[in-house]
Amino acid sequence: MAGMLPLLCMGDIVRERRVIGQLRQREATIIVPPDSPTNLSGIFDPWPPPKDWGDAPHRVLNKFEYDLGSYEHVRGAKCLCVQTPRMEYLFPATVILKTFYAFHTRVANAILSGRWELTYREVISTMKYESGIGTYVDSATGDWNIVVQPGLTREHAVRLALLYFDNYARQCANAIHSSALQQTHGRRADDERFWFADAQIPFRRTDEPFQMRVRGFPLRPYRPPGDVTRFIVTRIEATSWPLVDQVINSEIANSNALGSDAHSRESEREKLNRPYFKSKPPAVSVREDAGLNHQSDAYLNAADNQAAAEDFCFLNSPLHLQQQKRSHKEYLGATEPIRSLEAPRPVVSAGNLAPGEEKPAPLVADSKDRHPCRQLQFLLKALGVLFERHVIEGFDVLGPPEDSRIRIIRNNVACWSFLTEAQVSQVPARGWVFLFDRPRGDGGPRRAFARCLLVIQVTVHGQQLLLFEVEPRLSETGYRLYVCEPTEAVHWTSVVTALDGLRSAEGRLHGKGLIKAFTALTKHPVRAVNHFYERDGSDRIVGLDADALYRALTRQSTAVATSDLRREDEHSRNDQVTAC
Repeated sequence: MAGMLPLLCMGDIVRERRVIGQLRQREATIIVPPDSPTNLSGIFDPWPPPKDWGDAPHRVLNKFEYDLGSYEHVRGAKCLCVQTPRMEYLFPATVILKTFYAFHTRVANAILSGRWELTYREVISTMKYESGIGTYVDSATGDWNIVVQPGLTREHAVRLALLYFDNYARQCANAIHSSALQQTHGRRADDERFWFADAQIPFRRTDEPFQMRVRGFPLRPYRPPGDVTRFIVTRIEATSWPLVDQVINSEIANSNALGSDAHSRESEREKLNRPYFKSKPPAVSVREDAGLNHQSDAYLNAADNQAAAEDFCFLNSPLHLQQQKRSHKEYLGATEPIRSLEAPRPVVSAGNLAPGEEKPAPLVADSKDRHPCRQLQFLLKALGVLFERHVIEGFDVLGPPEDSRIRIIRNNVACWSFLTEAQVSQVPARGWVFLFDRPRGDGGPRRAFARCLLVIQVTVHGQQLLLFEVEPRLSETGYRLYVCEPTEAVHWTSVVTALDGLRSAEGRLHGKGLIKAFTALTKHPVRAVNHFYERDGSDRIVGLDADALYRALTRQSTAVATSDLRREDEHSRNDQVTAC
């Protein structure tokens, strides 16, 4: 069923219809050349062979590299081949489909149930609202304004806006259903009605290189090995946002956001544009032992049983704002209908919504756009400014080993997870080691993420300093940076020891508890440095003050030097006393 696509991952290990693990995969960052081909190739199409290959046919994916089993079952499979000087990456079309078109159950069902130009209304509202919000292009500014249907969130709006407003992306979305229809009902369709994903990356080609962060594993090399290693991609974690200057304003249809003006009415509450959402119970988390019904649609008035899929992010975060309502209505004497909580159902369906209480509850799997952490982003940007000014000699991010289970990629850099290796598989229910994707009381179940620690080694006037930035929660407003000079070469086990101290800091982002944790890495003083920000004309924070950061770093290096001098003086006085 198409609605299950957000949860399907290549490399999963499944036993008795349950995912029990994953094949070990590697991270890779790709710079796609501007002249790289964009068309998909069949996995059995001829492909240029490596050196000393001989006369045997060489294909896009060869059996000795990755055996997919019976030819009859995979003969229509396609992939995108991206070549770099030292690596050749194979993107299965299913991975592209899942990342850009099937990131939410309802989006996947809309894309694959008909031509996108006819089905997008299932997930995008094009109504004209009295409050002033809507789905349109601002003729004065060129901003994209989009309203997503209830059941989706603003975290889905960027990819939906691309598929709706950009002509090339809309053509790519339309082609997906057309290809599936031709494969299953066309003149060459086989009796078993197999269809294979046929999805392009929906970004227009520009003259600028395109960056992607992916996961996957290298294919078995040809012997003797060639000059180029081949790599099959199982997951696209992040990409560049191609429309750098495009502003996107989003809102959810019939949300409870307030406008600048309030209009009171003594009448019944306005009906929602999709009436069943009025009595729909709040969403719940899906049961781990829930059964899946592939043959039935889902009951539209049952609570959504939510399942979290892998998140996605844009490396250069697009400017994504909330649409501002000009007004809202207050209905005097009217009360919000009481929506009773509903227990997760034992049987769910990822199909389209339809009436009928006998149908299973809807399963909603989604992959949200996780926004970069602004504090980490500001710090990295400020250090880059200082390096360009030549006031610091350099800086490097110190992350865990690539195969470590506490390694987290945040803002496109390797960070340290606050979770222990044991907690990664058995997530605790509470604790300050977690962040949440929405504030408390915002409606619906909150998704928890592991809090992370960014560790950066900076060289200032020939002196090595360590910078520590703890990722904050949405509700936390006081931020501090911790700076120290390591006594000896930093090993990853020392950072793990410091993390143990951070976990016991009882949720305080600043204080003696955190300073004490970082003393595991040094015998020198550890300083807590407040964040000082740069603001634009509207008093909006746009970055860290690089000059203030430099002053803090130089004060730390001076303090360390003074501490060393005092220590040397004490040693010399002790030596004199001993000599006497």
